[in-house]
Amino acid sequence: MTRPHALLRVGSIYEKTLGMRRLTNTPVDLAIGKDGDLHILSRSDELSFVRRLSFDDDDLGAFNLCGGGGQVGGTSKVDGHFVWPAALIMDSLENLWVSDEATHKISCITREGELLSQWGEHGDADGQLNRPSGIAFDGNGDLFVADTLNHRIQKFTTDGKFLMNWGRQGTG
Repeated sequence: MTRPHALLRVGSIYEKTLGMRRLTNTPVDLAIGKDGDLHILSRSDELSFVRRLSFDDDDLGAFNLCGGGGQVGGTSKVDGHFVWPAALIMDSLENLWVSDEATHKISCITREGELLSQWGEHGDADGQLNRPSGIAFDGNGDLFVADTLNHRIQKFTTDGKFLMNWGRQGTG
């Protein structure tokens, strides 16, 4: 018997699955807009892109972040700025924020895929990043970044100004 290829839902009522396989292959993160639209970060070895779906599963378009596997959503305005996007969040203006582990950068893009800003520098000093992965906003709109290979959390303003960090590699 082979391994199961679906999730077994125990203790909760199944309501809906969004995104046909051809639209949301390799999803790694999700941001939800004020209108309820889903912005899905999909990443594979060949192609990374953001797909937008309505809650009714209407395809609202997509744009590539990187990859030579062909265009998912037409001409990409940001291809070349990303290598291995890891996380996706949305700010109060509904701009998308993406961390990229390979470029060591944090980027802000519009919902349509236009690059607004990008910052980050590889290293281990305060404010430098080494494979940033998870990102989240605090109540003031500042950005927390999981600085993965530096084993710490760093806090920045949205324009990339370093505010603070904590954490270090442990042994336990």
